[in-house]
Order: sequence, then structure tokens, then C-alpha cells
Amino acid sequence: MLKRGAKMKAAPKGQEFVFSDGTVVPTIGRLVKHIKDISPEQYAAHVNEQKNDIYNWVYYCINKDLAEKIKGNIAQREMVEKLTGHHWHNKHKKRYKY
Repeated sequence: MLKRGAKMKAAPKGQEFVFSDGTVVPTIGRLVKHIKDISPEQYAAHVNEQKNDIYNWVYYCINKDLAEKIKGNIAQREMVEKLTGHHWHNKHKKRYKY
């Protein structure tokens, strides 16, 4: 969970998270921002019943304790809420309905 004012740890150079649309993110904050902007189909390319790329990246590159909170096939909205520790209010919705 992100804490207000806390310095965000960045992934080591060369180990940033790369979304299926080519977007590269080095921190949890940027990851969350992009998760909010992508379609459910794009999200499902990374998190589904067979895999959770976001969990793997957070576990190996950012924080193992935080990763344990996002283990498994969890919904896009829930992913944002677990990573930030805040409810994802409707005002944050962009183009897609979650």
C-alpha cells in the first residue's frame, strides 16, 4: 500500500514493468495510474487465471509484502485499491466501466 508522502521505490534499471501496449513503468504509482487508464482487455493480458504479471513484477522488483496482497486473479479495480490502500472512486474512471 502506498503511503502519502512516502518515496516510491523504483524498479532496478532494466526491470521496469512493460504493459502489452508498450508502456513502461518504473514505480507502483505509475503502475496504478496506467492500470486505471487501460481497458479491461488490456488488463486481462497481464492478470488472468493463468498468470499475474503485476504480482510477479511487484514481488521480484518492488516489495514482497505488497505483492502478497495482489496475489491471484484479482479484478482491475481491486488491484488499484490493494496497491494504493484507497477506494477507487467513480471520479477516477476514464473511458471504461469497471
